Amino acid sequence: RDTVIADLGNMVQEVDLDWFFENLLPPLPKGIDISTVIKQLEELGAITEDGWTGFSCDPKAERRHEDIVFAQLGPVFQAILDAVKELHPSLQQTFTLLFQPTRFPLSERGRSTKPDNCWVSVEDIENITKDPTRFYTWYTIAGPAEDKRLAESSREQRNKVPQIVYNLQQIMSLDPCRRFTFGTTMQNRQMRVWFACRGVVLTTKACDFLKDHHRLVHLFISFAFSSRKDFGWDPTIICIDPEFSSLDRRKRRVYEIEVRNDTGEAKYYKTVRILADYAADSTVSRATRVWLVEDDKGDQYVLKDVWLDMDRLPEHEIRTQLLDDVLKECGPDDQATLKRHLLTPHICGKVFVDGVIDTTDGMMRKEVLQLSHASVLTLELESIANPLRQSCDPASASVVTHSHSNRKSQTKPPTAILQQTLSFRHKYHYRIVFAEHGHTLFEEKSLLNVYIILTDLLTALHITHRSGWVHRDISCGNVYSYDKDHPRGILGDLEYARRCDATEIHQLRTGTLDFMASEVISQSWDYLPIPPEDDDEDDIQPAPFAYNPLHDLESCWWLLVYILFHNEDASNVLSDPNCISQRQNLINSLFTRRPDTT
Repeated sequence: RDTVIADLGNMVQEVDLDWFFENLLPPLPKGIDISTVIKQLEELGAITEDGWTGFSCDPKAERRHEDIVFAQLGPVFQAILDAVKELHPSLQQTFTLLFQPTRFPLSERGRSTKPDNCWVSVEDIENITKDPTRFYTWYTIAGPAEDKRLAESSREQRNKVPQIVYNLQQIMSLDPCRRFTFGTTMQNRQMRVWFACRGVVLTTKACDFLKDHHRLVHLFISFAFSSRKDFGWDPTIICIDPEFSSLDRRKRRVYEIEVRNDTGEAKYYKTVRILADYAADSTVSRATRVWLVEDDKGDQYVLKDVWLDMDRLPEHEIRTQLLDDVLKECGPDDQATLKRHLLTPHICGKVFVDGVIDTTDGMMRKEVLQLSHASVLTLELESIANPLRQSCDPASASVVTHSHSNRKSQTKPPTAILQQTLSFRHKYHYRIVFAEHGHTLFEEKSLLNVYIILTDLLTALHITHRSGWVHRDISCGNVYSYDKDHPRGILGDLEYARRCDATEIHQLRTGTLDFMASEVISQSWDYLPIPPEDDDEDDIQPAPFAYNPLHDLESCWWLLVYILFHNEDASNVLSDPNCISQRQNLINSLFTRRPDTT
């Protein structure tokens, strides 16, 4: 949970309830008037002068367990449904409130957390009730909820707020069918509604759900009668076989994915197995997922699903521009060579939902979110020590640099360099299918083949650099081995590739921390030569920091270091516990997936 919270910069944006309900919450069914529903509830006796008939006492005043206290929301929800059906008998309920506070939802990765209650579809509730050990999963949860007796401001509850953020992250990371999701927290009388997508995680300002009947009724009706699309499911990717096993990696959910090209032609692919999905663990991110898929003829391809920032070109366009520049600067032979070491697009295009390009902006019906630092909710870490990090050298948490103005080494904390600020990431949804399918460099278990692949990688980079381009995201996950009998290295993921002389500035640093050049992490020139003593240092002004070909090459070096540390020599497996521990400590200090990796 600490990692998830830290990934958001320990804070989320607070928005007004009115804005959230008007722009994000699933729209009310046509003809529904909340004031009329509340009047009906009063006539039915569900709402009195003292509040809700079944939930009139402050939760913090209760001596009963909070699971029992908040189970009183069940009769409240049912009363609202009865009032709506009395007024609009033709309306069909689609989602219901489920209380399973002691049961862990399952997933392909096992189980690690549980919501206090959640929203599930009416279609799934019967199966979940009959056999929760099989059907109560993170894939059937529409939106999680966390309910606590004590107020949010109390010391005991302050670190409970991040639990809902972790639950939202679970849904977004585990289920490729989700574009976004909602959640709620109730702490004593305070209620917040939460939203998470690939562009932002935010929450409403708190309201008194026992007193503000209008808000609670509106919320419950919006969720109960929502469509799957309005609750965050992606209609262009459907699970056609929901059976899975968290113990058997061969038994995974099967999806059918739609891919449209620029002319609107659609093709459908069935997933065979997942190749990479770790990038989806970060909620606000590209959320790159890669599958081995097959078409209706049984031919196999690789399909990549990704959320790209609006100011970034799609990968197939970057590839075309790169190859055009290679032809111009290096000639047709080098262009042909580079093509052999790049993935070949088969079909690609932006994702369309209801005839409109799927974007994070489009998830907001009327007004796109405008972030303001005036209203921020700070999330507290649990500060639980990670045993894998305890042996790290504290000195590794700083970056040593040389400065022209000071010949002595200076130390600067990378946290200052990577300090996050609140932002709403404007993204669009994109899919691309490649003709080649192999395995990643990290999966390669022959050291000879590793060197063959790296040699081909350097060949591709040499041509790329000579044409005036840099890749900027070399990692074990996007360097591939193709053709088992005659291994050939292939370089993928051109999303961050750009011309060296490009002038546009993007707000975020690019690359994968474990393989990123140290200067790219610090975003400064750390290895400039120290000028001679007779030079006037005041006249020397280093150029602004920019990514260059040397940084790609340093990433290649880190690839090999990573592989050597994370694999055994099959003919001489390490068995001494002390040596194993020593090696693990070195791995932890070198590859932290944090900015102090340098």
